[in-house]
Amino acid sequence: AVQVIRRAGNYAIMRPAREMLYVVVRREEKYKAKNFIDTVVYRGGDAISSWVYTGMRGFGLTLSAIAWIALPLSLVWAWIALRLGRQQAVLGKSDQLNREE
Repeated sequence: AVQVIRRAGNYAIMRPAREMLYVVVRREEKYKAKNFIDTVVYRGGDAISSWVYTGMRGFGLTLSAIAWIALPLSLVWAWIALRLGRQQAVLGKSDQLNREE
């Protein structure tokens, strides 16, 4: 049930939000970036997070301790997401101004 909710959230919210970031870039840049993100970032992120989790459990950390360690990382991730969103909005406005000229 948790996996179904996670996948539904990914397709309903995360994927469209991620696709909006590509609106302000040229077509060839978009496909290069998407390929890089899909292969290196997602697959590499999955592998690294698995290794880190296994390593932390190997050091005897409980799930609660791992969650507390992940909290500041999540805050940094949210800050980066906000910065990217603002930057995308600025690029979108400048692109719109360039199209009107």
